[in-house]
Amino acid sequence: MRYTELEKLEGVSSKTLRCLKAAGILCVETLSVADLRTLALRTKLGYEITREVIKKAKDVLGTEKFEKGTVREEELLRRPRLTTGLSKLDRILGGGLPTGSIVEIYGASRSGKSQWCHQLAVTTMLPDSQKGLGGNVLWVDTESSFTPRTIRAMALRWGLDPDVSLDRILVVTTVKQEQFRKFVSDLPRLVVDHDISMIMIDNLGGFFRFETMEDPPVILEQSQILLETFDVLRSVAHSLQCLVLYTNQVYEKMRFGYRHNAPVAEHLLAHQPTHRLHAMVGHHRNRKLRLKYNAGLPEADVEVCVGWGGFYKDKSEMKRAEAEIVPQIDALNESGSDTATAEEGMA
Repeated sequence: MRYTELEKLEGVSSKTLRCLKAAGILCVETLSVADLRTLALRTKLGYEITREVIKKAKDVLGTEKFEKGTVREEELLRRPRLTTGLSKLDRILGGGLPTGSIVEIYGASRSGKSQWCHQLAVTTMLPDSQKGLGGNVLWVDTESSFTPRTIRAMALRWGLDPDVSLDRILVVTTVKQEQFRKFVSDLPRLVVDHDISMIMIDNLGGFFRFETMEDPPVILEQSQILLETFDVLRSVAHSLQCLVLYTNQVYEKMRFGYRHNAPVAEHLLAHQPTHRLHAMVGHHRNRKLRLKYNAGLPEADVEVCVGWGGFYKDKSEMKRAEAEIVPQIDALNESGSDTATAEEGMA
């Protein structure tokens, strides 16, 4: 187990441990970043006991101690990084996406946002030797974007068993904001229970289209909900060292003070993600991805081709891979197990 069991806390009664577990706190890591007020209400332990156990968790992990910059540097260098499946993009990102990060991919329709979700979901399952995380994926599907056939094609590309790959993705459909909020509150337990290495939210922006809201109190309430959501996401990513990736919509044209191609709720989300990536439509089967924000990396672009098996550095690589993948996908077409077309699979 990669987490610290609650039983490691000294001087905590069995009754308190049961209350913590009933509230979804299953390890010391999630306890250390729990909100005092929320946890006290959920466990009914009272503020004093709750404050004490949170402090014990922080003491065990040493999260409130100062450390030298060189020590932090060593820790960051040891942190696993997830490959994007493209060597050029990995170099732009400093070796891949580091665990503990929150990643935003925003863009217009057909820019490849969901395709990136599928590709990173599959590379998450790769072993360490292939720069994967060897873990499972939790996929929050808000717009019916999850496509099993796309996962199968990508699994074939990277030499994984398609059936096993699909079984390692836990998909939950949320169509209402209330459903989404309930799910987010349960994330710490789900990540520990199912050994999750990647949390995928496709699409987050649809729940928070502020330009459609006219009542200031409603805007204020929605802003608070969004910030509370990121408080949980940031805590989970940091304490459990998993990756959180969400996609976001853009404003298609200038209106109501929002600029063209700006991500939804940009004024609130500007500094929430560790990496902010802008996906763009290119010519025919080409797509672009631009690193727009990271505190330690310069802006940079990469242009890719999209086909069966995901994104490729160029068309020649894509054609070689598709020569092996497409016949197996066609066999699925003939079996009738999935009616999606090739174009739908690459959307």
